[in-house]
Amino acid sequence: MGKYDSENLRLYATRDKKDKNIFAGLATVNHPDISLSRNFISFIDKNSTRGSAGYRMIDRWHKDCLDQGLNFLDFGIIWKKDDPKSWQGYSNFKRQFNPYIIRYPRSLFRIVMWK
Repeated sequence: MGKYDSENLRLYATRDKKDKNIFAGLATVNHPDISLSRNFISFIDKNSTRGSAGYRMIDRWHKDCLDQGLNFLDFGIIWKKDDPKSWQGYSNFKRQFNPYIIRYPRSLFRIVMWK
């Protein structure tokens, strides 16, 4: 799946207007060869009171992808039952963008030993 060169990395940040400190960020990796952009990692400072920072960064990411002709945005994993509770809040945020969720069946592994 494409190369992880710096030209395919996009970094987004939201700064406070007064003190210029970054309080939210998003890193994505683009794969132009398959028309995909993947959300690699993101954060919002837990002390921040600005709830719309995440929406603005996702909107900007989406606009940039459209401008570059990338058709698919990969938001990453979505929380499901039995996953750590710490994933649930961010997954709820991602669900607001109405992603198409692909569910993969659990893999079955069997260890076989020959004599």
